[in-house]
Amino acid sequence: MKIELSTLKKSERLSLSLRKLFEQYSYRKFSMNRMEEYSFYAQNMNFLPSKNIITFSDVDGRLMALKPDITLSIAKTANLSEELTKLYYIESVFRVSKEAGGFAELNQMGLECLGNITDYTIVEVVALALKSLQQMDAEEHALDVSHQGLVEGLLQSVGVKADDIFKVKEYIAEKNTHDLEKYAEKAGFDAQRIVKFISLPGDVANGIKALYEIAEGNITMETAIKEIETVTNAIKSPYIRLQTSLVSDTDYYNGILFNGYISTIPTPVITGGRYDNLLVRMGKAGIGGIGFAICFDALERYMRSQIASARPTYVYYDETVDVSRVFSAAEAVTSGGGIAKVVTVLPDDANEGNTIDLVSSNGGRR
Repeated sequence: MKIELSTLKKSERLSLSLRKLFEQYSYRKFSMNRMEEYSFYAQNMNFLPSKNIITFSDVDGRLMALKPDITLSIAKTANLSEELTKLYYIESVFRVSKEAGGFAELNQMGLECLGNITDYTIVEVVALALKSLQQMDAEEHALDVSHQGLVEGLLQSVGVKADDIFKVKEYIAEKNTHDLEKYAEKAGFDAQRIVKFISLPGDVANGIKALYEIAEGNITMETAIKEIETVTNAIKSPYIRLQTSLVSDTDYYNGILFNGYISTIPTPVITGGRYDNLLVRMGKAGIGGIGFAICFDALERYMRSQIASARPTYVYYDETVDVSRVFSAAEAVTSGGGIAKVVTVLPDDANEGNTIDLVSSNGGRR
């Protein structure tokens, strides 16, 4: 049976097209339970976006949790017997939602690569994140790219003490140069190079050139810069931007980081990066990991707002009009991508440009 994709919601069509994209690159679908023992998440709390977790007692007395994250579960349960395990998922996570004003079930899709992570693997995952954004919004999208080694190497080279690292990273993430300079004066390190680092242009070519100047021979930074160069030289996209304010926890992340954006949504719809350190913490040293998650919840709100703001075409009929004509008129509107609103009473904003009048003798547009 052939499925008529035009009858599906936009979010459903997007999900199907992303599944096709991932499977074209040999990713296979992975499914998992909705619950896990709470102790597992308690051990990896810093990896989670929020410390708020829904818990309950199982019949055997174990404290269980509704899944707040997918990557942790895949890293724990996936069969890693192959040189490279390539998986994608369509699952729900249970987190606090600002929009819902409390806990909510949020739809999420994403992919993970675990095993022997090569330069090509990194390029492929970043490219798939970019291709995913293109399917969401072909014209207005951007993928911000950075690397964990940039910040780590920079703070090391300017002499930021261990006790100050967390606060300095906060200022970098916020691009808060004013408070950073005040903090540096008290803490006793030179903030000039960090300020320059935060203020780098998003243009990849010029940004990379400036990064080498800031690195001043720091091996950690230069290794990270070369990895970004490898990725951007392979993909060659004007939609990739350098974003040095991307900062993540070093207990989990160790390599490239990226966030994806589309028009009108202020928060990232894609978040991803390399997380070998997470696997080390889980007793799987020597195994690499990289992937990204797509926040379908934010996308669905965006798509609903697009539909809500679009103006319908009124299909006006009464009891004298054959039902088949009404249905055909509505189909003509929706098959062309429009919104059909079938009415027996014309609304106040009905006019010749937005109404198909089936009551008039000529059956033409009103």
